[in-house]
Amino acid sequence: TGSFTVAATAGIAAVTIGGVDITDASTTPVEITTDEGTLTVTGYDAGTGEVTYSYVEDGASEDHTDGDITDSFSVVVTDITGQSTSDSLDIAILDTAPVANADTRNIGEDTTTALDGNVIDGANDTADTLGADATTVTDVDGSTVTADAAAVVTGDYGTLTLEADGSYSYVLDTTNADVQSLDADQSLTDVFTYTITDADGDTSSTTLTITVDG
Repeated sequence: TGSFTVAATAGIAAVTIGGVDITDASTTPVEITTDEGTLTVTGYDAGTGEVTYSYVEDGASEDHTDGDITDSFSVVVTDITGQSTSDSLDIAILDTAPVANADTRNIGEDTTTALDGNVIDGANDTADTLGADATTVTDVDGSTVTADAAAVVTGDYGTLTLEADGSYSYVLDTTNADVQSLDADQSLTDVFTYTITDADGDTSSTTLTITVDG
């Protein structure tokens, strides 16, 4: 949402935005649709020249493969003598990239049940920051993750199964000699590096660290 003011010394006769007359916006919102989104002129005060508006991105603007997008609307003010001046209203649609935040979990050395969580939504930990587009896990330790197939990765002390939606299951290898030799004040760490990717290809990587406690 936003607002701006138009003026004409001789008096305003008409105002158009994107080639559309917005005079009726004084009583009824006026919509102007482009391939990138919809600009709605929510108000126009002929006395003060104030124009208020809102904008909703749509369509092609959701694909940020080429980075940020600008949706530009020509604003033309015509005075009562027929003279016109123009400027533009530019809406910057920013490509918000995802940010993966490190995840840490703990598991006891004799635990035989799976340790479950989600690296994206932060179940049991810190949530990642999603991009403007759909965000999924696409890789863990070099293994590809897809919507149809989870990645199963063998770590130093257990096995991690990671799904595209971020959900994971870690099963500790309780037969591992290093695990079973832990004293009460000792621990081991299993570290997995994963990557999240949004719909237009922006990526961010971080780690899921499983600490095995003695």
